Amino acid sequence: MINELERRFGTSFYLKYQSSLPNTIKWYTTPAGEVFGIDTASVDDQDISLLDIILEETEIQPVQLNEREQQWLNYLTHANENEPQFDKDYFRFIHFSTSHEIENTSELNDIFLHSFSDHQIIIIWKSNQEGLIVEFFNDLPIETDDFEELSAALTSDFFINVHFFVGAKLSKVTTARQQYGWEEKCFAVMKNLSTSQHVTYFHQATPYLLLEHVPLEALQKISSQLIKEVNLDKELIKTIQVYFKNNLNTTLAAKELFMHRNTLQYRIDKFIEKTGIDIKHFDQAVSVYIALIIYQTL
Repeated sequence: MINELERRFGTSFYLKYQSSLPNTIKWYTTPAGEVFGIDTASVDDQDISLLDIILEETEIQPVQLNEREQQWLNYLTHANENEPQFDKDYFRFIHFSTSHEIENTSELNDIFLHSFSDHQIIIIWKSNQEGLIVEFFNDLPIETDDFEELSAALTSDFFINVHFFVGAKLSKVTTARQQYGWEEKCFAVMKNLSTSQHVTYFHQATPYLLLEHVPLEALQKISSQLIKEVNLDKELIKTIQVYFKNNLNTTLAAKELFMHRNTLQYRIDKFIEKTGIDIKHFDQAVSVYIALIIYQTL
């Protein structure tokens, strides 16, 4: 039913509430429990009357934004909005999404503010499941470990999985809108393809973006050619993935895997022997890294 409605109403049809949407949207629930919105300003009154008869109208509780949050959201999503001001040298966007809709977003706001209390941030909820943190800083931004710890705490204490996508450092607000749009696209790809990572950075999206446009047959060929000798050894593949994650540092990788450094070195040598690819060398490691991304996503 949803697909038929989307075809019927086109650009007047919305599947997800967002703070930037006009207030002329009317929301409905299908018999299957799917929620959608129709912009009453751009469709015929007869169509709205028919929907009122056959479907149940739904009340969407909009996320409340303060003046500064709304200004930033408007600037990033509308071309005619005035530039927001900030008093630090740099800023960046930290995009986030939750595993399910959050009824009380203010509670999660408090957790974010407490976790990043040493940093200047504003939190902009675009919907009850997606948002944006704008971080302002001079020298040191929020560190990766802080995101990892917060993500782990939310999962264990509140049963909420949160994915963070950390954007590039910016100094001029005039570049913000273009950067925001690009990072949104990157985050969408990363959420679909890099599901095991809860914290990712803009530069990590590059291979995923490239692979998105490669035909499936070619992806399978690349992966099978590079790791065909070990693709059934899941333990060995996990070892190499952790080795790459730790920047080819055997000491750090062994620590994360809870194994002796010599045991890790033995597994690396085993991988090299089986595949004929020496992943201790950067150029060869890059090829295997891409092959493992394909292996993960296929």
